[in-house]
Amino acid sequence: MTDIQIKKIEELAKDLTIEQVANYLNMTEVEFNVFALNDSRIMKAYKRGRSAGIKDAVELLWKSMKQGNLAAISCYLNFSAGWAKVKEEQTTEIQTVLTPEQQEEKNKQVKLFTQWKKEKGFK
Repeated sequence: MTDIQIKKIEELAKDLTIEQVANYLNMTEVEFNVFALNDSRIMKAYKRGRSAGIKDAVELLWKSMKQGNLAAISCYLNFSAGWAKVKEEQTTEIQTVLTPEQQEEKNKQVKLFTQWKKEKGFK
């Protein structure tokens, strides 16, 4: 990559994800990562850009807090000072793809279970 492209990556990283930067450069995220593996300047530029964006956001947050903005104060306390109300657990749902035979068997089991519930008086 040229020095101009590296500078552009740093500029874009302030606001965009790696995928979005790659799209801007007309490449896939995988292609971007391959370039980054072969040229350390790319990821360094991206990280500098992300840090600059975070710095700008923090400066605005501090300015808002100093002006008495309660939402900004709450945001700071929740995220930076560990006052977060509740941390949500991330769960990964695994989707199972069934073969036609497996789907047919599952449908039979559901049908049998539904009949059994009706016979037993369950709704």
